[in-house]
Amino acid sequence: MAATSEELKRIRRLMATDFAAAERTAERLVEEHPRDTGVLLLRAYLFNFRKDLPEAIEFLNQAQSLAPGDRQIAFNRAYLSQQTGAFAKAHELFAALAGDDREQLDVGLLAALNRLWAGKAPKYRLALAAGTRLSPGAALVAKAISARLAKAARAADPAPDADLATGAVNFLNRYDVPGWGALDDKAELWRLAAKDAPELIPETFTEESEREALFSAQAQRPGLWVGKHARLFGGQSLTVSADAATLPLGDGHIVQRYVDDPLLVDGHKFHLRAYLLVGAVRPLTAFVHLDGIARVAPLPWSAAPEEAMAEGRHITNTLRYSADHELRRQARVLAFSRLCAGLEGEGADAGRLQDSLIGAGQKVARLIAVNDVGMRHVAGDPPAVPPKLLGLDLIFDQRSRAWLLEIERYPALGGGTKEAETVNTRLFSDMAAWLGGADLPTERWRQVAP
Repeated sequence: MAATSEELKRIRRLMATDFAAAERTAERLVEEHPRDTGVLLLRAYLFNFRKDLPEAIEFLNQAQSLAPGDRQIAFNRAYLSQQTGAFAKAHELFAALAGDDREQLDVGLLAALNRLWAGKAPKYRLALAAGTRLSPGAALVAKAISARLAKAARAADPAPDADLATGAVNFLNRYDVPGWGALDDKAELWRLAAKDAPELIPETFTEESEREALFSAQAQRPGLWVGKHARLFGGQSLTVSADAATLPLGDGHIVQRYVDDPLLVDGHKFHLRAYLLVGAVRPLTAFVHLDGIARVAPLPWSAAPEEAMAEGRHITNTLRYSADHELRRQARVLAFSRLCAGLEGEGADAGRLQDSLIGAGQKVARLIAVNDVGMRHVAGDPPAVPPKLLGLDLIFDQRSRAWLLEIERYPALGGGTKEAETVNTRLFSDMAAWLGGADLPTERWRQVAP
């Protein structure tokens, strides 16, 4: 008997509130329904969600053996092969899909890109993707990369419409090279920053072997600590405690010092989702978006240890409150430009905040350049690596200093509120026009040198 659709939907709902429970439920379903492709696909999705790609591929292979003609399973196998750096295998799988009579959008471009990244094709081969069925956004990306490879200047295309802009950004957001995964693993990000920018991220511990050092740091400077999973996002698994001994460490979990003097708006803590556009990887070209999306905690902030468990005072990600309608109602989402105007009314200096935002983007750009992140696993020419939009989650302290909490490799591109939609619409439009040959508008973007 197959698992019911309601059982599968329940697991997807659990993912937003209790990922561990979602995994336990999925494990049980796999034991009960080992030949149900829907269950196997969901298990693969969960492993992919926490970036355990070999396990995800194993479940996809099991599903493919049960349903060899399923194109969605085949597409997912090709995509995850790309994400592990197996570009030749990904090219083979995407090319097989592209050659099918039921050809689907964008597969030919993905086959061409993976062949380029594997270093197995001359530069002009990307142009062959133009002969396959491409969505408008993917076609814009293909033209831009082809021009880069040919070192050809482009006259600016007409201004893109909203659908074209969204499609182009969504394509870039999803179909990237695997080196970017080093940035959205919080443990790996800390290891990179500890070498080249230790002042960028709050003090962090990543391994069980560091627990004594963690206790020593707590004794030297008491305060709150944050425990979280290194590879999950959306506020999942995040716990605040005054006692670091209560927080899991190692095996995918990290412990990070809480920024204990956060800048507040109306007495509430907030964090900023900022954006860094990596235009080219070698030499690195990067741009900071000067606006962003601020998410404000639903309850007034308090540093009192007895309030550590009151997550509504500390956790700003609104996804955390998807099951608590009252806290979700009280949480706010604001454009950074509007937030700055409100903070100026409370005595903060908006210019210093923007300078801190730019400075944080510059430090991240340096991490990317020094560690050659975009070229990891890539054997082809650097211009074949598509541009990359990264989400930077920042918190400001009372001195307007920006602290980096994490980097989102795949920043959510839905707005959720009218103000967030406005920010994203401008961002998408700017990026699409830039792909089409225009310059990024200086009133909304600042180029940073690594």
